[in-house]
Amino acid sequence: MAESPTLSIVDYVVIAATLAVPVGMGVCLAIKGRKRNTKEEYLLGGRKLHVLPVTLSLFVTFMSSTSLIGMPAETFTTGINFVLYVIAIALSYVIGIFTIVPIMHSLQVTSMYEYFRLRFQSPFLWLFVTVVGMFQKIVFTAVVLLSPALSIQTATGLPFWVSVVIVGLVGIVYTSLGGIRGVVLVDVFQAAIIMLGIFFVLVKGVHEVGGLDTTWTLAKEGGRIPPVDFDPDPRVRHSFWALTLGGLFTFFGYTFDQSAIQRICAIPKMSGAKTVYALNIFIVSTYIICVCFMGIVAYSYFATIGCDPFKAGILTNNNQRK
Repeated sequence: MAESPTLSIVDYVVIAATLAVPVGMGVCLAIKGRKRNTKEEYLLGGRKLHVLPVTLSLFVTFMSSTSLIGMPAETFTTGINFVLYVIAIALSYVIGIFTIVPIMHSLQVTSMYEYFRLRFQSPFLWLFVTVVGMFQKIVFTAVVLLSPALSIQTATGLPFWVSVVIVGLVGIVYTSLGGIRGVVLVDVFQAAIIMLGIFFVLVKGVHEVGGLDTTWTLAKEGGRIPPVDFDPDPRVRHSFWALTLGGLFTFFGYTFDQSAIQRICAIPKMSGAKTVYALNIFIVSTYIICVCFMGIVAYSYFATIGCDPFKAGILTNNNQRK
């Protein structure tokens, strides 16, 4: 059995710094904003947040560890067709620009759940939707924490629960102390790390394989560049219809989510809120294309060295492919 890769001292220092910076940002904003301690300031930044930071914050909120780790694993295993999901994402944001953004921003609500109270005048429906939304967030957060925990466990051998506790506590601290301003600022920091990380991984990976042509050829020979499947059968894993039509309704859960509503309502003008959604079409689509291509690069790399990490024993759990 092959030995699992381990991290060096430098790696641990980088990880510690990456976790410490968000906490520091939250503390600084808590101290700086202690004189503006109101509900609107805490939840919406006084409705004075800027377009670009909120755009990056919205991007990071939905394109979390689940996509950064899971999508390359998906294309590594099944092929590049998953990239068609960008069509669904673009359509979802376009529909949001003409529907949810003007409605929510003009109402100046604090949350999506407040809209249900105003629209239907039903305390029961308001409470029910709020409880369902909270439950969905708890489940979603569990999945978000699972992905990096598996990665750290695979790379370092640390117990699974250690990563969950550390990452969870860091998120709680900077969110609780900094409010929406702290969340947005940390998201900008994380967006920069994600973008730089993807760039260097792709450049290094393609170089190791021997160039773009070689990367693409190896992936095609390995069946990772399949033709688009237009079969309407819903049981087909990655058909055109499943990824576009099904993906559209799936991503509605993000574009109409409380996290999105809170951010667009924190923008002072409706035109700025619409710009946030419009910019995310480009940013998220570029991100999806890049992370899907990361899976192709990874496959070509292992094909080049003639090694399947799972069969070689480097990975012991199929989830660790992510």
